[in-house]
Amino acid sequence: MQQQHEQTSLKRQLEPLHVRSRHRWPAITGARLVAALLVCLLLPSALGAHVQVSRSMREQMRRFVSKVPLGIDYLGQLTDSQRTAWSHDIGYTINQTLQALTEVKVEIIVNVKLVGFGGDGNEALHIADHDLQLYLRTLHNQLDTVALHPSPEHMLIKPEFIFRVMPAYYELAPRVAAAINQAINTGQTTNAFTPDYQLHLVPYHEVDKIIDEDFSHSDGSYTIYLLNPPAHAPYAYTYNEQGNATDSCPGSLYVSSKRYAWFDISANLTFYGPGPGGKGQVFAHSTPILQHYKQDSMAQAVLPDLVALVWSACQHLIWPPLHHSKLSYNKNLEIHIVYMVDALQRPRPGNGRVDVAELQAQLSSIGQRIGQSVSVMEHFVLFAECDHCVTAYAG
Repeated sequence: MQQQHEQTSLKRQLEPLHVRSRHRWPAITGARLVAALLVCLLLPSALGAHVQVSRSMREQMRRFVSKVPLGIDYLGQLTDSQRTAWSHDIGYTINQTLQALTEVKVEIIVNVKLVGFGGDGNEALHIADHDLQLYLRTLHNQLDTVALHPSPEHMLIKPEFIFRVMPAYYELAPRVAAAINQAINTGQTTNAFTPDYQLHLVPYHEVDKIIDEDFSHSDGSYTIYLLNPPAHAPYAYTYNEQGNATDSCPGSLYVSSKRYAWFDISANLTFYGPGPGGKGQVFAHSTPILQHYKQDSMAQAVLPDLVALVWSACQHLIWPPLHHSKLSYNKNLEIHIVYMVDALQRPRPGNGRVDVAELQAQLSSIGQRIGQSVSVMEHFVLFAECDHCVTAYAG
């Protein structure tokens, strides 16, 4: 009787799930299937279906997994009633089942809010939310998840973004514009970044406190705000930390510690980056600026760039690659500089060659603060001896 009750209880909680085909197929063991099963419990879109797994079932699986020693087949430890409950048939073939276990899709909902795009913003720009939605739907919006240790390998989990574009609350655009106007009237100006004209500096927090208040009424999904407040001609403005010229580098975007970020396409994007722009990594294409588009085709031309901006934000903020994570600490750090040369004679220092002694001295002074020793070494490879070098140089 107890076994029958256990079986009925598990069936009710696992009714939508299925890990066995109608046909008999060999048992799959090992960490791959275990990871897939756990993900099925923890992620609502596992196995390609929308499943609702109760907290009690997640807790049961957590307890079950914690009791099984490492290296032991988890499936072999399941009772007959648990196996029966997990075998509910949802009509998958063997191939569909295997694909579901080896490609676990994770749905991630991202809200995109348009502020000042209803004709009430800069350049009277009007972009309908459904137009932006159509562009976002055409994205190939799946990213790979790669494990780096012990060797690079693709993981089972594949995120799939679902975008929900919506106009912001009607009072949000005028409130943002009023905050910017107030900062322009009372703040500082600088021409350090724009020698030809004065640039008004707006503190990030003046606008962010308004966006933060709006986000507090949302459903908690990650939200990207696209701002296009009314133009403040003849005033050009940008943002920085405190609103003074001696503070941080200016910009037009802000990433909150909460689950949102905002981008102001009416702000002046000061160009700082490698090449003629100086230090940094911000270029003309990093953020759309309305001044870069022709008036008669602005609405159509800016749409794909806004989509590219949203997608780039998702890749960096919502599902960042693992190499963005914190680096592991090593007491001894070696830096190898490889030169590809076409002659036996090594280039002289200063002629395309790094000053190794100076570089090591600067890095060592930093490493000493954390108890780390730094060694810099040079290597010279002839093109004639390295086909990969020729390919890399040519392509």
